[in-house]
Amino acid sequence: MELKDFFDSRWLRADDLNGQDRVVTVEKYTAETIKNKEGLDERRLVLWFTGVRKALILNRTNALAIAKLSGTDKCDGWVGLRLTLTRELVAAFGRTDWGIRIKPAPQPAAPQPVPQASQPMATPWGVADAETVEPF
Repeated sequence: MELKDFFDSRWLRADDLNGQDRVVTVEKYTAETIKNKEGLDERRLVLWFTGVRKALILNRTNALAIAKLSGTDKCDGWVGLRLTLTRELVAAFGRTDWGIRIKPAPQPAAPQPVPQASQPMATPWGVADAETVEPF
C-alpha cells in the first residue's frame, strides 16, 4: 500500500498517470477555490475530462499550452479538445518533482486508400480482367 491509497484526492497528480501518457478529451472547465501552499484560498481553473474521475488543476504553463494547442485563450474553445497528459520532472516551489504537462494528442491515422479495381489487361486473346487471366 502507498500513502496515496489513504489520501485520495479529487485532483489529478503525476502519479495518477502511472508513468504512461494519457490521451484525454476536455469535457468541461470550472473555476474552483483551492487552498494554496500557504493555506490561503485561491481561485483556479480546473479541467474535467470525459471518462476520468479526477480533474486537473491548471497551472500557468499548462493553461498556456492548451491555449496554444487549441488556438484560443477562451476556455469554451477547449471543450472537446483532445490532449495528451504526460509526466515530466518540473521545478516548482524550490524543489524538483514529477508534474503533469500537456502535449498534443496523436492525430488519428489517415484512412488507407481503397484499392482500385484492377485494370483490364491486354492478352493475346483480347482484353481481360487480371482475375480472369490464367497464369502460364
